[in-house]
Amino acid sequence: MKLKHVSQSLSPLHASLSFPSPNIQLEQYPTSIDLASHFAWTAWNRGDLSGSPPSFSTSESDSEGEGDCVIVDLGCGTGILGISTVVVGATEVYAVDCDEEAMDVARRNVER
Repeated sequence: MKLKHVSQSLSPLHASLSFPSPNIQLEQYPTSIDLASHFAWTAWNRGDLSGSPPSFSTSESDSEGEGDCVIVDLGCGTGILGISTVVVGATEVYAVDCDEEAMDVARRNVER
């Protein structure tokens, strides 16, 4: 997988990556598509996500559920980081935020 493919997959979200009324105390600021793409691609390239290069772990428990990659995005904001991990192979993402407006934005982005 190439970095440009991750960016291209996220590009339809470009217009929706801002908060309607950002709360500075919640550190709400948009994460760019470039940053999210680099984040997910780097995790994939390091083998931290499913579909990644093989792990060098020899632990028997690590092989259970092989191919599954569950991500928890705490303080998900617009949801772009969680969505970017799906693009590179995460099988499940739990997005959590204490702000309902942010969750609405994240839900709309997931639908897109």
